[in-house]
Amino acid sequence: IRSGGALEKKQSPIYESGGSIRILRRKGDGFSMTADAIFNSVIALMFSEESDKNDYRDKFLAQLNMKLEETFQLNNSLRVYKGKEELPEPPWITDLTEEVGYEFEVERSLLPLGIAGDLYVDDDETGISNDYRERYQAGILSKARAEWTECGVE
Repeated sequence: IRSGGALEKKQSPIYESGGSIRILRRKGDGFSMTADAIFNSVIALMFSEESDKNDYRDKFLAQLNMKLEETFQLNNSLRVYKGKEELPEPPWITDLTEEVGYEFEVERSLLPLGIAGDLYVDDDETGISNDYRERYQAGILSKARAEWTECGVE
C-alpha cells in the first residue's frame, strides 16, 4: 500500500474467502488457516478444480490428521522459538470449517505440499507428486528450530 509515495506495511492482514484468496483468521497470537483453506491449496497443487473437492474430501481429512501428527514436534519447536507455549497434542480435525491452529509456516506450505504429494500420486502423470513429497520432507528439516545445550558427557 502506498501512502504519500512511501510503501507501508499493511497492518493485520485478515483474508476472507473469495476467488483464489485463502481464508486466514486472527487466532490469539497469530493467524490460523481453516482446514478448507489448506484443502484449497492442496486442490490447486493437484491442478484440480473446485468441483473435484468432493472426490478428495474424506481422503483429505485423513491425510490432514496424519500430517498434523507428523509435523507436531516441528510445530512445537516453532512455537517455543517464538516464545509460545507448546501444544499438548496434535489437533484432530473432523470438519473443513475448523481452524488447524498450527504455526503459519506449517499450515501455509508444509501441510499442502505433504498432502498433495500423497493424494496426487495416483493421478500424477508428471512426477510432480514426488517433488511435493520431497519439498515437504525438506521443509520439515529446514523449518525446525532447536536449542543446543552442552551435555557434559565425557
